[in-house]
Amino acid sequence: MNASCQARAASLPTNRRTPREWQSHDFERLAATLTAAKDRGRRTTEPIDLLSTLKALGLMNSTLASEYGGHGLGTDAAGNQHLLWLLAAVGEADLSLACLFEQHLSAVLFLQKYGTVAQVRTVSEELKLGKVFGVWDTDDEENPVHICESRLSGRKLFAAGAGRITIPLVTARDPNGATRAFLLRSNRISYWINPQHSRLVGIRDAISHSVVLAHAMVDRNDEVGPPDSWLFQPQAAERLLRRCAVRAGGLRALSVLARNHVKQGAAGDPLQRHRLAEILLDTEGAFAWLERASAVSFRQNTNGDDVAAFMEMARSAIERAIERAIHTAQHLLGTVASLSGSPAAEIILDLVADGPFFHADQALDNVGTAAIAGKITIGTFIDAAEAAAPSA
Repeated sequence: MNASCQARAASLPTNRRTPREWQSHDFERLAATLTAAKDRGRRTTEPIDLLSTLKALGLMNSTLASEYGGHGLGTDAAGNQHLLWLLAAVGEADLSLACLFEQHLSAVLFLQKYGTVAQVRTVSEELKLGKVFGVWDTDDEENPVHICESRLSGRKLFAAGAGRITIPLVTARDPNGATRAFLLRSNRISYWINPQHSRLVGIRDAISHSVVLAHAMVDRNDEVGPPDSWLFQPQAAERLLRRCAVRAGGLRALSVLARNHVKQGAAGDPLQRHRLAEILLDTEGAFAWLERASAVSFRQNTNGDDVAAFMEMARSAIERAIERAIHTAQHLLGTVASLSGSPAAEIILDLVADGPFFHADQALDNVGTAAIAGKITIGTFIDAAEAAAPSA
C-alpha cells in the first residue's frame, strides 16, 4: 500500500477502538477511506491488492475470536450487527472488494464454528501472514464437484477471487449425497482456472471465473466440519444475510449519487425530488431489515429453522428494495445511469450482476410456508434494551 493509502488508513479509529466498538461515523469514515483508495477510472490488473487497505486496518481477522487475536464479530448479537455494518461500509465503497471480503470473513466464521481446535489455530496463524480465504460453493450442474476416494473432481462456477485468494473453502458432494467442505491450499492442491468462463458484466474485480478440479487429493486435515455442516441452519441463512449487507452498502452508495445528482441540477423539480425520496425510503428500509435481523440468531429459544425463515423474509425485503431503487435511479439519473465510466453505472451493473444468485420466488415460498407453520411471528415486538445502540 502506498504512503497516501497508509496515511488515510491511519486516520481511522482502529488505533483507539476495535470494530466491535465502532460507531456510525467510524463505518462512514471507512467507506470514505476505501473510496478514496480506489481509482474508479482504472481497472487494476491486481484487484486483490485493494484488500491491502483492509489488511492494514486489521479488519481481515474481524470474525476471528478474540482468544485467537481477532475482534469476534458475528459471534453475538452486538458483534453481528457490527459485522453487517462493516460489510455494508465496504460494499458502499466497492462491491467487488466487499464480495471478496464477505466470503473471506464467512469462511473464517465457518472454520471457527465447525473446524477443530488445531484447524482454527492454523487459520489464525495464516491470517497473521496475510492469507486470504474464500468460498467456492456454486457447482456446474453438468459437472458438479464431488469427492471419491479422497479426490475432488468437477467444476465450480463464479469462483470469486480465483487465482488471487490464498485458501478457498470448496464444497463437494460425497457418494452418499452429503455436502462436505474442504480447504484447498495451493501449495498442495492444484486446480485449473478458466478466465473465459463464468465472467460477470459487473463486480469484475471480484474475478469470478470457473475452476476445474481433476482428482485433487485431500485428507482429513483439509476437511472442515461433519457432512452437511455447510447447510446447517441458521449459519447458511446468516451467510446470505451478510451478502445482503454488502448489497445494502452498494444501495447506499447509489442513494448518495442520486441525492447529489438532484441537488446539483434538479433540486427544483418535484418529480426528481419524489424519485429521490423513493430511493431513500428503500435504502432506509434495507438497513432497518439488516438491523432487525442481526440479533435473531442469538435470541433464546429460537431454533435454526425459525431463524432461517426470518432471514428469508429479511433478505427478500432487502432485495426488493434494491430492485425498486435501481429502477427508480435509472429514471432519476437518465443517461448517466448507463454512461460508460460513470460511478452510478458501475454500481448499478455491480448490483445487477450480483443479483441472479438470489432465488426470489423460492425465498418467498419459504416465507409463506413458514408463516403458515407458525415459524414466523407477525410484527415482533423487540425490547428497547435489545435494540438500543451503544452511546458515542
